[in-house]
Amino acid sequence: MLDLAIEPADEGDLPRLTAALGHRSFLDKRMEFTRQGHGLLLAASRGALAVGFVYLWLGPAHEAELQRWLPGVPILNRLFVGKPHRRQGVGTAIVEEAARLLREAGHKQVALGVDPHNGVRRLYDRLGFREWDHGLVTGRADADLGSGRVNRHQEETFTILVRDL
Repeated sequence: MLDLAIEPADEGDLPRLTAALGHRSFLDKRMEFTRQGHGLLLAASRGALAVGFVYLWLGPAHEAELQRWLPGVPILNRLFVGKPHRRQGVGTAIVEEAARLLREAGHKQVALGVDPHNGVRRLYDRLGFREWDHGLVTGRADADLGSGRVNRHQEETFTILVRDL
């Protein structure tokens, strides 16, 4: 048993999330997107302790390739699990809860972008994600430089993975 709660986060959860996990500028921006109706921040907790999160992007994709090949498909954005909680099924549980919510909302697929050299790719493969047939995508990523106050945009090349729900 993981003793894990995974629920939509709101503004009141941000201090707890950022204290435990960092990523303040990313989480602040995603909460702004949530207020605008673009998605949902899911937070995983063990009791009062935040242990991970993922953002479900429900708005139109920013990248033209995704708009063309996966119109209307939600995107998992930045799955993150705190170091002490990795390799314990937390990431799997977060992804599965996101998939369940998306399926209940009527979505048929979910996508995500991952650096081709990132080891988390094994998790996504195990969870049934498959690489699409349209090559690498270059897009903009938010970089949280650790302080929570500095946010810059950088270009990043990633592989798109898709999973049927």
